[in-house]
Amino acid sequence: MSARKAGLTARDVPPRLGTLPFTSERRYMATAHAGGVVYLKGAVERVADLRGVEVDSRAEDLAADGLRVLALATARLPVGAALTEENLRGRVEPLGPQAMHDTPRASRSA
Repeated sequence: MSARKAGLTARDVPPRLGTLPFTSERRYMATAHAGGVVYLKGAVERVADLRGVEVDSRAEDLAADGLRVLALATARLPVGAALTEENLRGRVEPLGPQAMHDTPRASRSA
C-alpha cells in the first residue's frame, strides 16, 4: 500500500528470490530480490539493531504521539549470499519510519 501511494508498481521492484518471514521472535520481515537487493520492514528497535545503531528519535516521537511505527529499510547482499539475519547485520540502510493509526480491534465475546 505504501509503495503504491509513493507511485511505485510491481515493475519497479526486481523479482523476489526469497523471504525471511515475520515471526514474533524476529519482529521484522525481509525479502531478497534479484541483484542482491533486500527490503525490510518491522519493529523499529529490531531494524536499528541490525544496523548497529540506536533507535531514531523521529520514530520515538511518532510512537509517543500514539502512532504505530514500523521501520522500512534496505540492504544489499553479495549476489548469491543467503538471506539470513547474520548476513543482514551491518548492511541495513534506513528508508525511514512509517507511522500509522492502529485502531483497537473489537474484543471477542466469550
